[in-house]
Amino acid sequence: MHNKIIDLTRLLPGPIATRILCDLGFEIIKVEDTGHGDYLRDLYPGTFGFLNLGKKLISMDLKKDGGKIIMKRLIEHSNVLIESFRPGVMDRLGLSYNEVVKINKNIVYCSINGGDDPGHDINYTAMNGIDKTLPVQIADTGAGMMAALRILNSLYKNVNEHIIIDMRYIPFYFNLINIFDKSMINGDYPFYTIYNTMDGSIALGAFEEKFWKNFLEFINIDGPMHDKSLKGKIDEKTSKMSSDDIIKASKIYGFPATKVSKPEVKKSENLRMGSDTVQVLKSIGFNDDDIKSFLADGSIRL
Repeated sequence: MHNKIIDLTRLLPGPIATRILCDLGFEIIKVEDTGHGDYLRDLYPGTFGFLNLGKKLISMDLKKDGGKIIMKRLIEHSNVLIESFRPGVMDRLGLSYNEVVKINKNIVYCSINGGDDPGHDINYTAMNGIDKTLPVQIADTGAGMMAALRILNSLYKNVNEHIIIDMRYIPFYFNLINIFDKSMINGDYPFYTIYNTMDGSIALGAFEEKFWKNFLEFINIDGPMHDKSLKGKIDEKTSKMSSDDIIKASKIYGFPATKVSKPEVKKSENLRMGSDTVQVLKSIGFNDDDIKSFLADGSIRL
C-alpha cells in the first residue's frame, strides 16, 4: 500500500479532505495546472496555506503529452485519486474512473461535485431550506469531511470504487432540525444566542432548563426560556459586564458560556506552486533528462 493520494482538487472541499488525510499520515500530491493554479491562492492565501500545509505541490499540464505520461506514472504509484471538476471534465482529459482503473485496478477514485450545473455553498444550502447567507461554508466543509470518511472506509475494506460526493445534499444533514421540526437554536431565543459585553461578546448555550435557571440566577432576571423579549433585557445587562466576568460566573453558577473569539492558528509559510515537482517526479522514476524535456515542452512548471 503506497499511502499516496493524487489531489486534483481546488478551493475548499477537496483540500479539506486531503488536509485531513495528510494529518493522518497520507502522502498528498497536490497537482495544480501550469497557469493560474488553485484559485484559493489569490482569493484567500491564508486559508490556502493552512489547507495545503504538509502536501507536496507539483505543477503540470494534464492536456500535454508529457503531463499525461506523468499522470499515468503517478496513478501507478498511488492508491487514491480525488478530483473536484464538473462532470465530464475528467472524461475529456482521459482520466475517467474507467480509464484510471485500467492503469491501477486497485485505486480508490473520489469525485466531489455539485452535479452538472455550476454552484457554490449558497446554492446548495438554499436547496436544503436554508434561506440565509451563512458566514461559514457547510456544503464545502461537509463534503470534504464526507470524502475523507468515504476514502478511509474504502481503503479499510480494501475496495476500489468510484466514490461520488454530491455537494447538493450535504447541507441536509446540517439543517435536519429545521426540516423535520422547528428549530429553537437559531439565535432567536434568549437561551441560545450571542450577547454583547463590555469588551466583545459571549455565546450562551443554555439549551437545558437547568442551565437556563442557573443563568437567570446569575443575571438576576426571571422569565421562560422561550420569551424572545428577554433578549434585549439580558443584553443590556451583559453589555455592562466583561466577558471574563461572565465566563467566571458560568463556572460558579453552572451554565454553558464561551467567549466569541478567533482561534490562534500558526500561519504557514508561502507554498510556492510547483515547489515539489522535481522531487515527486524523481520519486516515481523520472530522471533529470525527462524533467528537462517536460519543462521544455511546458508539461511542468517549476
